[in-house]
Amino acid sequence: MTLDLPGFGESDKNRSEWTFEKYTNDINEFIKAEKLKNVILIGHSMSGDILLMMDTKYPESVIGIVGIDNLKKPGAKLSEEESKQVEGFFAMLDSNFSGTVETYTKQNLFPPPADTSIVNRVIKDFKSNEPVIAIKVLRSLLDVSQKEKEMMQLLKHTLYLVNSDGDTTLDSLKKYCKASAEVVYVHGTGHYPMIEKPAEFNAALEKVFGMIGKK
Repeated sequence: MTLDLPGFGESDKNRSEWTFEKYTNDINEFIKAEKLKNVILIGHSMSGDILLMMDTKYPESVIGIVGIDNLKKPGAKLSEEESKQVEGFFAMLDSNFSGTVETYTKQNLFPPPADTSIVNRVIKDFKSNEPVIAIKVLRSLLDVSQKEKEMMQLLKHTLYLVNSDGDTTLDSLKKYCKASAEVVYVHGTGHYPMIEKPAEFNAALEKVFGMIGKK
């Protein structure tokens, strides 16, 4: 099952709070309403923090959590200089959301040479979001990401990651993850391995499912 979280895709945009705590509760309520069993929760990018929150708040609702190109470096409190840079980015989003997300996507999310059609697809998806909602979600992400190390220490399940090539340090993840961590790589992709190399991504995901099944 694939979920459009509130405020994105075809889901409603009629709430006032756009926080990761709310999204975590949404997912848990969905699992209960559908009476789902043996749930493996998969989250791409910023949804990695939702995985951590789900497993610390509602560990009985899942049998496994899988991050997709995320949680490479557990977050920590920002320095004064880092905070200034982040606030500068938010100022740019406020003044020119469309242009800022396009520039950010091209400069940070795909290694050269990137498939232009895939890059443009991602940019189009970003631009289809309601800027006010997207910015509030990013603000919530900023808050919760600084608690990643703390949440990792409370995990009840192993943290599995399917990540593109990058700076994921498994030793550091295992240091913080009470229930351990495992990483499977999809080589030669950017931030979207599932659409850049779908066959390799699916194989990596199947491998992770097998690892969860052996627990």
